[in-house]
Amino acid sequence: MAHRAAFDTAYACSQAGLTELAALHYEKLVEMDGKYAYAQNNLGVAFGVLGAPTLAVNYYKKAIALAWVARC
Repeated sequence: MAHRAAFDTAYACSQAGLTELAALHYEKLVEMDGKYAYAQNNLGVAFGVLGAPTLAVNYYKKAIALAWVARC
C-alpha cells in the first residue's frame, strides 16, 4: 500500500511537469523495492525527459527484465 501512495505521488509530479521531483520519488521507490518494474520504467521516462538518455535506457532495461521475470 505504501508503494501505491508513493507511486501516485511520483506520477502526479510527473503529470504536473515536475519531472525532477517525480524522478526523486521514483528513485525512492526503487530504493524501497528494486523489483518494482513500474517505478523503474517511469524513472526511465523521467530521465529521458530530463535529457539523460543513458540513464533512461538503463532503467527501461531493468523494467523490461523485471516484467519478463514476473511473467515466468
